[in-house]
Amino acid sequence: MLRTAVLALLLTIAAAPARAQEAPSDLPDTPVARVFRAWLRAVNSGDSALAHEQALRYEAENPSDPASVLQATRRLLQIGRQSGGFSVEGWQAASPEAMDLVIRNRLGMRLAMHIAVARVGEDWRMADIGLRPAGPPLGQQAGPAPAQGGPPAPDSLPRGLSESALADSVAARLTGRSAAGQFDGAVLLARLDGTALLRRAWGLADRRTNAPNTPETAFALASTGKMFTSIAVAQLVERGRIALDSPLIRYVPDYPNQDFARRATIRHLLSHTSGLGHYWGPEFAARRRTLLRPADHLPLFANNPPSFSPGERFQYSNAGFMVLGLVIERVSGMSYYDYIQRNVFDRAGMRHTGYYPATGGTPAGVALGYAADGPGGPLVPNDTMRELRGGPAGGGYSTVDDMLRFAQALMDGRLVRRETLAQWTSGQSDNGRTGFGFMVLGERRARAFGHNGGAPGMGTWFLVYPEQGLVAVTLTNRDPNLVGWIQRPLMWALAAR
Repeated sequence: MLRTAVLALLLTIAAAPARAQEAPSDLPDTPVARVFRAWLRAVNSGDSALAHEQALRYEAENPSDPASVLQATRRLLQIGRQSGGFSVEGWQAASPEAMDLVIRNRLGMRLAMHIAVARVGEDWRMADIGLRPAGPPLGQQAGPAPAQGGPPAPDSLPRGLSESALADSVAARLTGRSAAGQFDGAVLLARLDGTALLRRAWGLADRRTNAPNTPETAFALASTGKMFTSIAVAQLVERGRIALDSPLIRYVPDYPNQDFARRATIRHLLSHTSGLGHYWGPEFAARRRTLLRPADHLPLFANNPPSFSPGERFQYSNAGFMVLGLVIERVSGMSYYDYIQRNVFDRAGMRHTGYYPATGGTPAGVALGYAADGPGGPLVPNDTMRELRGGPAGGGYSTVDDMLRFAQALMDGRLVRRETLAQWTSGQSDNGRTGFGFMVLGERRARAFGHNGGAPGMGTWFLVYPEQGLVAVTLTNRDPNLVGWIQRPLMWALAAR
């Protein structure tokens, strides 16, 4: 799966009709630039035929599967509607297969875009696409800029607010969104000492019974759970059980692709530079109920050649983190789930965090996820779509309070040594934007680390601001686009403090 969750989180704004913008004439004639031109044309046009062509040719996980093509087509059309279209401010080509751009949507929001392609047979296809807030041009105040001649983004937050005023402003916006049926979930803004500035929930945890969400409700975590895998590896590195630059084959000698296992290191897997991609697709859907352990996932990807040589470049990878879960099991002699429970959740006091039962179902106290059945479509439960248990690549569930406890345990050294945390949350790849299983954002007082996540019927943001002593957590049991519109302006407001 491409980083579609990141796209949805960062692009969700007030809907506006797309305005077509041409790609700059000076873009190089390279595979990645050609794919980007086609992406921009499809997104900005709002044309279903162009979006379908882009999905079929470049983006669908399985272009021979009509459902996969339809999903990718809908995603492109949704991005175009919600962004209002994009223009390009600047670009830099890392290679013929990868480039970074700064783009601006119709409401004036600047986004840093990374796009990469990979050869599949005789064709080039999208291998990775991600968007993050780019911040303002030099000399301007942080925050989303208004569109030329237009109003500011409707969900921007005032600058210079005190902590309590900022919390009140966020709560007011959430209350309005929830009343309009546009948000279900929980939000926490707290100091690292545990003082809650905002701790509230909105909407429904279960639409069948009208059970409300509360601050104690647990929500599915999606890729935010990668941090638990990352910290488990860090612990084993500290104990001398794992070496960052040792090859995978040292820990998993029976890995199916022996050549890959000899060349890929733990560092590559942690930093999303191994060349592995994802395991979503028709085979995953067909085998979903049997995927109960990390090893069960290997047939979905391990025999496929990597997209590139390990260490060559960045490509966000769920498969890589699933392999790390297998490494944890082999080195520790414990199941992945037992290791994480004992060495992460128990140590941090996360009593309401866990993984879904192998028999299926949603535990008591955990919100049932609801996904839109197509753009503007009815909400349907996601319990037959998500990973059955969750695991090393993400999944499981937690509460806003437990995620605060996780942040506190990270910062006070209960989980790993402070110097280890500093290494894990510093830029290791993706132009310094990705650490070892953590996102890395901002500088100085605006510096933050954490992770986001999203899939149908679940969306998460978790960020720790060490210099400000603050933690921000947003969890929803709706589609991930519903968290970006509040977490994004909150990030900018905190960055401007």
